[in-house]
Amino acid sequence: MKKIQLNDGYNFDVKLVITDLEPVEELDGEGKPVPAFKKEHTIFPSKTRFNTKKTIALKHSKDLNIEVFASSEEETLKLA
Repeated sequence: MKKIQLNDGYNFDVKLVITDLEPVEELDGEGKPVPAFKKEHTIFPSKTRFNTKKTIALKHSKDLNIEVFASSEEETLKLA
């Protein structure tokens, strides 16, 4: 009898990259530039089971640009 192994999950990470939609160069109280807003977060690590759901809530005073990527060791694909 031959063994067959199945994977019940993705073989890649799914991550979000969140940035300001229109970055504006701002200065803080000391006159130093404030870095542009950028956050990266892995919402589904590799080997996460299929049919897993996540709810994401964001609060920000400006419009945001959110990009979704699937990344493995070999390549990174932009999903949205």
